[in-house]
Amino acid sequence: MIFTGINLENYRNVSFDKVSFKGRDQFLVGRNGQGKTNLLEALSLITSLRSFRTNKQKNLIGSEKDYSGIYYHIVHERLGELNVELKIKSKGKEIFVNGEAVKRQSEIIGDFPVVVFSSLDFELIRGTPSGRRGYVDQFVCSLNGQYFDALRRYHQALDQRNILLKSNGSIPEMEAFEQIMAVNALFIISQRRQMIHELGAILSETYQRMSESEEVPRLIFQPNLEAENVEEILGCLSNGRERDRIMKATSRGPHKDEYLFMLNGRLAKEIASEGQQRSLVSALKLGQIEIMKQKTNVSPVILADDVVNELDSGRRELFWHHLNQNYQIIATGTDRPAKTPLDWNYFSVEKGRFHQL
Repeated sequence: MIFTGINLENYRNVSFDKVSFKGRDQFLVGRNGQGKTNLLEALSLITSLRSFRTNKQKNLIGSEKDYSGIYYHIVHERLGELNVELKIKSKGKEIFVNGEAVKRQSEIIGDFPVVVFSSLDFELIRGTPSGRRGYVDQFVCSLNGQYFDALRRYHQALDQRNILLKSNGSIPEMEAFEQIMAVNALFIISQRRQMIHELGAILSETYQRMSESEEVPRLIFQPNLEAENVEEILGCLSNGRERDRIMKATSRGPHKDEYLFMLNGRLAKEIASEGQQRSLVSALKLGQIEIMKQKTNVSPVILADDVVNELDSGRRELFWHHLNQNYQIIATGTDRPAKTPLDWNYFSVEKGRFHQL
């Protein structure tokens, strides 16, 4: 898959602009705060309809506007040439493929794979559990429409249960939402476990190739609930009601799951150097690319947001080496990149406007 162009309307600091991509590899050059990352974020939304920068949809809409429009022009291995329109409002999204409305957002999940490399990725190792959960959820959502729906239903029911906990709601009311939570929680946990197993296997192999060392990385899934069936989850929620009433929040469930990065049997965030952390994150994302290609039979687009120059020269060379030349790469930086094997098409970015150089 490749993007041949994108139009933005009322998207963050971009009031309106059209960008046409010539060739496969694009590089956006400009000072910080001009709109480079905004364009990459807009491109990435087509995959899982979730931003890699914010959970607040209103942040994507331009100042004093009531909607944002993104228009993608794509050449696709399976679907041919097509146009996709994504309209973002404060309380929802509308999607159109070649002018036809998509009734369920999950219908397009997996069709348009994109992988983002961002400086925010390093928070996967040293940041919060919620950030790691968000990354895994976004990744699995990009491949599995059922997971997308299950996650949405689980969190809707979780929000309602939390409201009842705060308002001293009745047990029958709570049981209704707990049933929805339990069914979807079981599916979410199983999908997360499977994905971490697959991603961890590729991570280990890719990291050792990238770092040219015998260090052993691992990715570990720590579910908050260990359950074999829906009844076990319902029992846990029932047993925790009184405690949860006191805390006014649901204390157990997949919304509390954790993922740990290990290096040589120890927590990476505690012992890994800056270079080792960068290699871990890069290897993780390269593994994500491989899994996406395997599961979708579509070559994902690679978005690299001002991260490659943070690698030392050796790791940078290995990074470019591991990116297959058949992938479209759209990258950003404050300066043009040092010599790479890619034939860049350059754009300058200033105040939300994009100009081909």
